[in-house]
Amino acid sequence: MIKVGLILVSLAASALTSASHAQSSAVTACIEDVKAQCSGVAPGGGRVKACVKTHLSDLSRSCRALLLRSGPVIRACAVDFKRDCSGIKPGGGRMEKCMKAHLPNVGGPCKDALAQIAVYGR
Repeated sequence: MIKVGLILVSLAASALTSASHAQSSAVTACIEDVKAQCSGVAPGGGRVKACVKTHLSDLSRSCRALLLRSGPVIRACAVDFKRDCSGIKPGGGRMEKCMKAHLPNVGGPCKDALAQIAVYGR
């Protein structure tokens, strides 16, 4: 019984580390994109986040891919996924490809989540 408990604790710790690493990777992958697209924007007051929202389609493939795999983005973009990609069979990167193609059309909550992760990593 103690072994099972230790395994569960180990798995939970591993999952948390993976989630934290994924967020860190998203920030690393996107930081150059944010600098390139919004270098003239003064930080503070949500100005950088607003800039990123207007340049979502200009972010690199790797940045967009990481952002679209983020849990908060998946939840915030559920309506957009359903509207734009409901006929797409999951797997093989097909859903991600579909959402990348529809980035210019996503709604406010989805854009907010994408920009939040790109700028702050959370």
